[in-house]
Amino acid sequence: MKIILIALLLLSIISCSEEAEKQPRKNEITKVSYGHGSVWTGKVYQVEIDSSLNYKLFKIEIGKPNQNYTGKISWQMWDSLNIKFERLGYSKLDTIGCVAVDGPEAGLIVFKNGRSFKGYHCFKNFPEGFNEAIDWLIATQEKVALKETADSLSFEFPIMPFAPAPVLPRNKLK
Repeated sequence: MKIILIALLLLSIISCSEEAEKQPRKNEITKVSYGHGSVWTGKVYQVEIDSSLNYKLFKIEIGKPNQNYTGKISWQMWDSLNIKFERLGYSKLDTIGCVAVDGPEAGLIVFKNGRSFKGYHCFKNFPEGFNEAIDWLIATQEKVALKETADSLSFEFPIMPFAPAPVLPRNKLK
């Protein structure tokens, strides 16, 4: 009888610990939107991931059709994203911006309960630690089962790098 009670007790402990592992962690962040683009390179890249595990990816490269992708991520990837940005102190992001004369401009928006924390910087010029987290975010496209879609996607961080150049007045020769 004691063996049966011990077995039942162990079985209930094991099942409780397995159930705890299935529960997602309590994350602060509800959405992350990142994008960069450059007239010089002719490339645009945008990725957005939300707490519903939706993944959106948009790419433009001059001479190629626009590429729109959607997919779903795992809870583990969502937790990893949250851990990375929480450790970096995403709420301290600033909007200093830059004049991108030698590279693309980039933007990162992190949402927490409807409130956004934004950072606009020259590409690879984010505060310490953020460049590595952004590289990780960009690399996630290789780990997600993406499906190309003909639907147009909207992003929290819109990038429009291919706006026509301003028309400058010409000097008249006499």
